[in-house]
Amino acid sequence: NPVEFYVIAVKYKRKGIGTKLKLKLIEEARRLGFSEVILYSPNSHKESWDFYDGLGFERVGEITPPDDEIGQVWRKIL
Repeated sequence: NPVEFYVIAVKYKRKGIGTKLKLKLIEEARRLGFSEVILYSPNSHKESWDFYDGLGFERVGEITPPDDEIGQVWRKIL
């Protein structure tokens, strides 16, 4: 029972806002009964990849969505 997260662009980086927001979303997804979180980040947003790795997401592959550019997919089992 996966849930998909979308990219959140932020004006202020490295202030802990994104981490708190993602952790809250993960907590809420778990509470609602989802079993995993899946997210996609295009290759043009490589600067955010360490963020996902740091939150315990596992990079599981590369995809080319029909309406977007080649990017990476992450997964976190809840």
